[in-house]
Amino acid sequence: MKLSHKKKIAYTGGIIAIATISFFVVHNLNFSKSTAKIYEKKLQKTEQSLEIFQSQDFTLSNQDGSVQHTISKENLGLFASVIDDPKTGFPTIDIYDPLLTEELQNYNQEMQDAYFKIHEDNSIEIIPSKLGVRVDITNTEQSIIKSIKSKQHSTEIIFESIEPDLTTKEAEELQIKHPIVSFTTYFSCCEARAKNIQQVAKVVDGALVFPGQEFNLNTHIGKRTEDRGFLPAGTIVKGSMIETVGGGISQFATTFYNAVYWGGFQDISHTPHSRYFSRYPEGIEATISWPEPHLIFKNNRSHGILIQTKTGDTYVTVTFFGNNDGRYIQGKHKGGETIVTTISEGGENAQIVESTVENKTDIYPPKEIYYVDENLEKNAIYHKTPGRHSYSVDIIRTIKNKAGDILESRKWKTFYLSEDKEFMVQSCEFAPEQSICKTKEDVENEKKSLEEFFQELEKNS
Repeated sequence: MKLSHKKKIAYTGGIIAIATISFFVVHNLNFSKSTAKIYEKKLQKTEQSLEIFQSQDFTLSNQDGSVQHTISKENLGLFASVIDDPKTGFPTIDIYDPLLTEELQNYNQEMQDAYFKIHEDNSIEIIPSKLGVRVDITNTEQSIIKSIKSKQHSTEIIFESIEPDLTTKEAEELQIKHPIVSFTTYFSCCEARAKNIQQVAKVVDGALVFPGQEFNLNTHIGKRTEDRGFLPAGTIVKGSMIETVGGGISQFATTFYNAVYWGGFQDISHTPHSRYFSRYPEGIEATISWPEPHLIFKNNRSHGILIQTKTGDTYVTVTFFGNNDGRYIQGKHKGGETIVTTISEGGENAQIVESTVENKTDIYPPKEIYYVDENLEKNAIYHKTPGRHSYSVDIIRTIKNKAGDILESRKWKTFYLSEDKEFMVQSCEFAPEQSICKTKEDVENEKKSLEEFFQELEKNS
């Protein structure tokens, strides 16, 4: 048979009290009498060690003596108890982890990553990293148990180091020296889409992109939800506008993409809007939605990129800091016009981005759609929207050095769908023959179908 004891844990007004109850329970494990005697002897010895441990204050200190922590003898009974060793089955001392962790938590020091501070004049300061330390609870427990068994009333508190994810040296090696490119777009104040743009800018601000690293804007932001501060606003889904949570942040994506474009970084994946909006640069723009499409670029330079975002009531600015030998350009798109200004020419090793939008082709007229409004008079046809032709443009981006040598040249096509020419009629019977006519029920069904499609996308993401 096996002789064992149990420990009792009682909750008393916010303090966990642990009392050792020494009694024996008989188990049919075919223990010999000699084994039972050994068990009882070890139990008595272990309990005696515990009594001595609790007879006076216990001190924990580190190797250099800079940390001295004393646990009063009145509280020692809360920390240690006798249990059966799960491996041997014989009595051993157990230290109550949660209580010891709480007792020593003030000696933990959080590590701090190095980070970049941007001053008003756009100068960069690296705030140094700090090594973190925390009590190594597992090894400190073993140190305490060893002291209890040897009837000592002090032991070593053992610490472990926590390395920063980004050290000061690593931050310096990124060579982030100055702003390379910034781009600004504008929007109307105080709308839901404006709130979404401002919210997503907060999420992206301060992001670091290391040399050779790909940065996916969509996954960095994550799924847009109302509990994260995003609001329902207009989103283009399969060519039509519906409301989705986080709608409107494609304006931020376009602003971000222009920083990528004019900064001369590698475009891995971007998707233009299906329709052209004058608030975006023609052909040089991008949309994102959850779970797709994505906007991905690669930092194909030897320096790191620090992303800074700024927003106001009516604008958003994205700035990339890095090292283009001092060259800095600012761009903005307002009133249908893109203006790019060189703030600093930079040195001999600066790279220069040139851009051309040309060859408007694939021009096709818009469809004519008739919508029913039963409140209109018979035979009347009202022109609701003028529509817009579909078309495509060629985008050419060339990167040169100061000597005029071409380092990279890329050309691609951006295609925009037409916008329907819309009319209002009292009934479909008054629409021209073979034309497309939609009742209110048709419109509602289409909207519902698009919403269900988007919800299914989110569900499967």
